[in-house]
Amino acid sequence: MTIFWSVFSHLCTQFYICNTVALSDYCNDVSAGTGPVKATFSGQSVIQYSNTLLNSSREPVVTLSLRLRSRDLSATILCLRHTVSSWFICVHLFGGKLQVQYNLNTSLWLNANAFVADGIWHDITLTFVRNLTSLTIDGNSTDSWPIAENQLRGSVDNSSEVFIGADAERQNHFKGCLDEVRINSFLLPFFARAELANDTSVERFDVVSMTDIRTGCHGDDICNSTRCENGGMCHDVWNAHVCDCAAGFNGTFCELNIDECVIGNKCANGATCVDGIASYYCICSAGFTGPRYAFLVLCTSINCLSVQTFCWFHPFGHVRFGIVHVDKLSNVFG
Repeated sequence: MTIFWSVFSHLCTQFYICNTVALSDYCNDVSAGTGPVKATFSGQSVIQYSNTLLNSSREPVVTLSLRLRSRDLSATILCLRHTVSSWFICVHLFGGKLQVQYNLNTSLWLNANAFVADGIWHDITLTFVRNLTSLTIDGNSTDSWPIAENQLRGSVDNSSEVFIGADAERQNHFKGCLDEVRINSFLLPFFARAELANDTSVERFDVVSMTDIRTGCHGDDICNSTRCENGGMCHDVWNAHVCDCAAGFNGTFCELNIDECVIGNKCANGATCVDGIASYYCICSAGFTGPRYAFLVLCTSINCLSVQTFCWFHPFGHVRFGIVHVDKLSNVFG
């Protein structure tokens, strides 16, 4: 894939090109046409970046932003570290919630309350400025924490390196999709600089190494490897499944037979309820019988032995023919 870089790119955000239509400027992403390229991380993926950011007198601010889609409960999404000053900021998933780890002279862990490992896209922005850090999820400011002994004196510069999809030791891999990952508004691309043509950008992040990255957001073929039992139907809900169970079954894989005797039955007068598949029937106590139903006999105080009905002996008492429609047999046997 060759990606053309506009000579007018200084008018637009990095990795966008500028077009002029009817005297109005608008910016299009050069890699996809509609926005920054999404990428799928397999659970073994990692990208390492260097950068050419100038060591200027910027405000001591670090802003990390990204779009996230995952069902991974525990993983490292991104780590930014300064190789000279040794400070670092990492964003993790822990229990399906965002967890921020940083060491700006003092090592701290911050935990958000919002669950984001639900398979849908979430917009994440994390900002460190002076002595405060703030986290925004889907436009909602969730938490703000004071930063003890802030060491962000020169912001992010060319002594900073970034890892996406794993930590700096290339462990705790992330599985899911990421889109528009930015640090201080600079896009971290999911492709090497060699794939760019006419790149005139001065400040940028460059891929140093990239392992097992797939362009676009792709979910696993869950239903191909998931078997719903007892006639259940599998439905793919992006890296997860839902089994639509047949009548009489439930459970994650439809592996459980629902006990209709437990959830409610109408067996009376000491009758024993026997569970079936989406049904039950009653074994009557001695001396009791009831209306005839297929797979269901409701016992009443009618003496089974004193009327012309079809009963058979059972260790628990006499039972009507509840397993067949005995109305059709009564004309034969009187």
